[in-house]
Amino acid sequence: QALNNRSAISSSEVAKYESGYVVCAVIAALYLLLMPLAGLIFCICRCRGKYGGRIDPSYKSMTCKRNSLILLLGLTSLIILAGVACTFTANQKTTEEMGPSVQTMRHMLQNFRSFLDSIPNSLEIIANDFSIPKDKVMADLKDIGHVIGLFIYSNFNQTILPLLLNAEKTAQDLE
Repeated sequence: QALNNRSAISSSEVAKYESGYVVCAVIAALYLLLMPLAGLIFCICRCRGKYGGRIDPSYKSMTCKRNSLILLLGLTSLIILAGVACTFTANQKTTEEMGPSVQTMRHMLQNFRSFLDSIPNSLEIIANDFSIPKDKVMADLKDIGHVIGLFIYSNFNQTILPLLLNAEKTAQDLE
């Protein structure tokens, strides 16, 4: 509800909500800037022979192996970078595709609310329309009530009344 009303959103709420994203963005920027820079400095110093000790002349034949490892490391880094770029692209596409769905969902919920609000009126209309058949059925049952009542009373007199009189007589005998 607060997102629909722009005036109800305070800057402190926005800062709290966005702080996690800002921290992640700063860490990512530092990583993207400092890691390649540190690797470049290390490689330059290593290639100039400043760090990592002296190379023994017998190890000069390992140049091919070293170059192969550098190439594989570079390819792996490029594949990881491509994966990160694909992830960001997929996230952006998903966000763009979900935008209309959110609007549609909001519209559907408004329609559902209006439907729920109309239910009491519909029930009242049905109840009012039911009064006509109800009055007709009640009028038909008025005449039949006396006939059914006599039938029940005669069956009551034939089966239940003798049993009740017998039970009353037994109760009096026991006293």
